[in-house]
Amino acid sequence: MDKKTINNKNVTAVVRFVCFLFEPYFTHGQRAGVFYLEAFHPERACYIVTSNIVDIHEIDGVVYIETQNSVYELDGTKKIYYLEDVKRYLHDDKYTSNEFYDKCVPNIMPTIRGWKIF
Repeated sequence: MDKKTINNKNVTAVVRFVCFLFEPYFTHGQRAGVFYLEAFHPERACYIVTSNIVDIHEIDGVVYIETQNSVYELDGTKKIYYLEDVKRYLHDDKYTSNEFYDKCVPNIMPTIRGWKIF
């Protein structure tokens, strides 16, 4: 079987989605912030946090998370409630960090890496 590639990057692993981590940089402007993926890596039997998310691709019902360094395929076992909002933030220059924060960030304390987005 050929390895799946997205933007000339091979899919690194199939992982189980836990959450996105959103780290806003409110002091740097309305469009400053990064997302990371937190996921369970079954082959390693551990949780991982990726580098910054560059893009999110949906191909034939499968979600692929492209980061600066890799591409991860989500196994599809968990519903992602704010997937479209995260994709919008990555591509829509008019969707501000404050708007995203107000709509998608839960009322829980952030982690050291940012707010958990489910």
